[in-house]
Amino acid sequence: MRKGADMNIKVSKKKIPVIVLWILCLYVILSSIIITEANEYKLIRQFGKVQRVENNPGISFKIPFIETVNTIPKEILLYDQPVSDVITSDKKSMIIDSYVLWRVTDPLKFAQTLSFSLSNAENRIDTIVYNAVKTTISNMTQDEVIKSRDGKITVTVTEEETGSNDLILAEKEEVVEAVAIENGKIIKVGTNEEILALKDNDAEVVDLEGKTVMPGLIDPHGHIVPVAQTLMIVTLGDVTSKEQLLEKLKKELEENPPTGDNWLIGFGYDNTKFEDGQHPTKFELDTVSKDIPI
Repeated sequence: MRKGADMNIKVSKKKIPVIVLWILCLYVILSSIIITEANEYKLIRQFGKVQRVENNPGISFKIPFIETVNTIPKEILLYDQPVSDVITSDKKSMIIDSYVLWRVTDPLKFAQTLSFSLSNAENRIDTIVYNAVKTTISNMTQDEVIKSRDGKITVTVTEEETGSNDLILAEKEEVVEAVAIENGKIIKVGTNEEILALKDNDAEVVDLEGKTVMPGLIDPHGHIVPVAQTLMIVTLGDVTSKEQLLEKLKKELEENPPTGDNWLIGFGYDNTKFEDGQHPTKFELDTVSKDIPI
């Protein structure tokens, strides 16, 4: 009886390496499979550099442990921009809430210029669209903005940037592999071979492993006209409650009542400081005045 049991144990021990080998083979096979969905791009990288892009849905393969895969969405994406204040041409303050529908049409350029990052793309979109919206609305009166419900502003803003209804990122940007810097100044850009040819014994080589270098620019400037416009607006940056906000509006109305069709405009309050975290309602603003627009 004992001999039979010993033989079973020996046979089982012989099977263990075979089982482990099968598991390793299965893991390698699964690691080499790439499944591309209809709504995405797959970018296959080797040592940080994109080797190829899979555009069509289906199954493809990569080299396990050497090649890695990044996924970029192909469908139309929604970016909801932060709410911002804009001054119209007739010196009226308006709160603008806008959104952008966008999608990636060139996944390779997207990867090279934005490091595969959707947040980087949204930051770029935010800057471009905010400037376009600000420029467009600052050239319109408040009544024109309110009446433009037929898509006029949308077309105006997009054409402001591209001349069409498409907002294209990095269309004219040149993507290079390396950059040479001497005494704090960029002296040459080009391929790795071109830049490394300039290297001497004192040069420091920094390998960014495929990451993107973005310029860090300091742009000192002043917004003289908007600052002057705020002098005609009730500053509400120091209020911490709705009661304080309404009291400041009432005081301004008593001391400097608007004339003609002008509005009483408040600016700069932070509703998150209020007890309920909510903006003032129409009924609360009516306690200041029902005759003068606020």
